[in-house]
Amino acid sequence: MDLKYGNKNIVAGIVAILIALPLTFFIERAGAKHQFHDKAAQAVIDTKNTPQFDDDQVSEIKKGPAYRMGGLYFNNVYPDAYVRVFNFYRESGLNMRLFLIVFGLLNILAGIVVGFRSGAGKAIRKTASVFALVGLLFVLRDSVFFIGRYVNPEFSPMSSAPILYPLMIAGGTGMFVAGILSLVIFLRGVKNA
Repeated sequence: MDLKYGNKNIVAGIVAILIALPLTFFIERAGAKHQFHDKAAQAVIDTKNTPQFDDDQVSEIKKGPAYRMGGLYFNNVYPDAYVRVFNFYRESGLNMRLFLIVFGLLNILAGIVVGFRSGAGKAIRKTASVFALVGLLFVLRDSVFFIGRYVNPEFSPMSSAPILYPLMIAGGTGMFVAGILSLVIFLRGVKNA
């Protein structure tokens, strides 16, 4: 057993999971902040003056003053005419926590495989280790979106999106490649054991 190549992945994975767990408090607390509430929009339906529902058509979407009830915003006129509009900032917090846990588990698994399967060769083990660590970039976009809105209600990520999306794609690719290489390392290690 030689964990020289895999120990940093295991440590990074454990740290990621330990960070993801206390984030739960802030993500759930976000539900009490106005800028994280689910929104609603009033759908104006044109019934075409017929009793059939199949020819009804949405003619307009209105936004207006509304009150919150059961996760939805309604006004006092036509509550049933409102459709839910998810708040992607809060969804970003949920994604951030999920992706951190996935990143952590992937790195712990990759670290163990890279460390135990010394028969697979140093180059491929180093490469898998590096790609697994690059996977942290996958969490970056959702972290910026959620933390930015949590700290500043006026935050808009639009200026940073052209930078964040390529980094997120690179992180996702890194995790995928690390997973494939870990499988190859495992099979080679078993074969050469």
